[in-house]
Amino acid sequence: MSDVRDMLLQKYGVEVGKLDHNGYSESLITKNMDECFNCHRPYENWHELQYGTSDRKKSKALGLWIPLCRECHAMAHRKKDVIDDYHKLAQQTCDNYYGKGTFFKVFGRNYL
Repeated sequence: MSDVRDMLLQKYGVEVGKLDHNGYSESLITKNMDECFNCHRPYENWHELQYGTSDRKKSKALGLWIPLCRECHAMAHRKKDVIDDYHKLAQQTCDNYYGKGTFFKVFGRNYL
């Protein structure tokens, strides 16, 4: 998984922490990995706040993901207002942690 870490550092100047065997770094959004971020039921899925093939890898490595139950995970892919809120949360978190403008530099989008 060092290829994603290397790419983020070389291409965008963003250094990320250790990645697990699936390419996830520690979530910057929540420290509670036992329950759904939204409804607090037991989690069943990890949801990357930016998705699509390359964006998903970057989101995982940057810690822009949350645990969700099955129902909330389905809603996160269906409801535009929920998707928009997650995109904003990802951008705010990324820019606060890695430095202002980092989200736009890495993902090429501005949701705020």
